[in-house]
Amino acid sequence: VTWNDYGEGTMIEPTWEFGYRWLDIVLQARLSVDSDFYGNNDLLPVPLQMYGMRKEHPGDVDINQKLNDAFSFLISGQIAEATDVLAALGIVVSVENNQTGQPTGFMLEQNYPNPFNPSTHIAFTLANNLDVTLRIYDLHGAEQQALSLGRRGAGRHVLHFDATALPSGVYIYRLDLDGTQVQSRKMMLLR
Repeated sequence: VTWNDYGEGTMIEPTWEFGYRWLDIVLQARLSVDSDFYGNNDLLPVPLQMYGMRKEHPGDVDINQKLNDAFSFLISGQIAEATDVLAALGIVVSVENNQTGQPTGFMLEQNYPNPFNPSTHIAFTLANNLDVTLRIYDLHGAEQQALSLGRRGAGRHVLHFDATALPSGVYIYRLDLDGTQVQSRKMMLLR
């Protein structure tokens, strides 16, 4: 689902700059008012993955029929059935029901603003309490900074990152959870 009013500054769709942040906010709002609604932020990237698979296999009738079936299941709220079909195609989605409104997975969002000078915000969502470390690397893989954020609870967190000590360039920021889960994204510092 996307919505963009084309130039008036409002959008609710995945973007390179913000990732799935706006869709996740809408999802969390829906979950807070409708306890029967099924959803979790692990489902947000699925339409893009399905679209990518359609582009990779335009003439494959079997794959496209399975994608059609998964789409039908998704829009009718049959999430478990959709995830079974998607798993057969190599698209793995968590099927935990999230009727509590609590996140069911780990998601690192795109920093904002991006590019930035000299500070930016980095948001992430946790499913449960974990020790969190943010590491910043240059494009050669050299660690530039490591910030221990301590133990963080379930939910969405936003941290302010100040890059005053770093030169202009593209960096990789990596979030490490208890040494067991890692996600990374790129960001650009322009001075």
